[in-house]
Amino acid sequence: MSQRVTIGVKEQRRDQRRPISIEGTIGGVRVELVDLSFTGIRGGTLSLGEAAGVDLQEGQSTTLDFTGSRGEEVSLPVTIQRIDNEAGAFGAVFSELSDEDFDAIEKLMFPRRGRAVE
Repeated sequence: MSQRVTIGVKEQRRDQRRPISIEGTIGGVRVELVDLSFTGIRGGTLSLGEAAGVDLQEGQSTTLDFTGSRGEEVSLPVTIQRIDNEAGAFGAVFSELSDEDFDAIEKLMFPRRGRAVE
């Protein structure tokens, strides 16, 4: 039986990540999403919400809201998994997705390409 040897730090993810750049809000906090997969998202905080005391908390269930590429409003349920306050970064997983929610994520993962020139 051979063993696998890994040198250096290797990040292990079950799902492929897709880089994106979308501004939105999570729980009243303005955020920029930097990548996503079918299971979650990673991003950075841009500013705290308008209400005093609005902040993201690990384990918090809330919604991610943003405007899609065709101007449609998208709202996806997420649970905050980790917060890095020093870097202003966060990670969240999608939770209790409807078929429409999954379709919205699929459109972000696999955007339609322009028509082929004939």
